[in-house]
Amino acid sequence: TGDRGRRGFLIARDALRRAGVLGIVQAGLAGLSVADDDILTVDEIPHDWLMPQCAAVVHHSAAGTTASGLRAGIPAVPVPVRTDQQFWAHRLTALGVSPGPQPFRRLRADDLADELRRATADTALRERARWIAGRIAAEDGAGRVVEMVEATAAAPGFSSRSWSSERPDPRRKREIAGGQVLRARTR
Repeated sequence: TGDRGRRGFLIARDALRRAGVLGIVQAGLAGLSVADDDILTVDEIPHDWLMPQCAAVVHHSAAGTTASGLRAGIPAVPVPVRTDQQFWAHRLTALGVSPGPQPFRRLRADDLADELRRATADTALRERARWIAGRIAAEDGAGRVVEMVEATAAAPGFSSRSWSSERPDPRRKREIAGGQVLRARTR
């Protein structure tokens, strides 16, 4: 993470300067540290407190940070690094809250500055982000999970024994029903 952290530091500093915006950089695992009059480096800080106070967020687009940004109702500039982050970066663009992903391996300060300017100035991105945040806030996520668990438990062939931690019964097989994986006994 040392070389990546140094590269990330230089890109973040230069992009924020070129975009003409103030920035808060979270050190994270890469150990970013950007010392500048217009940039504050912080360690861990709750996203649900910080993000709603920002005009936009640049992040690695992992699922949790993506969700935090969506709940905050602000545009995002995703910078995917690995694994599922590409998926979430493209999802943010499809939702209309991002000007588009900037993969870290090809990231340049000029490109990031352009995307920062767009994310902070584009009213359509900002309005869409606020609309999505409102929809998320209105959701009863826990209630929906309970409904899904109850529906799964009521499905034909479902047995609570199929979820036990005991050794698997070789007479059981996995079935796909309505997009959900169920374990049911074979006859």
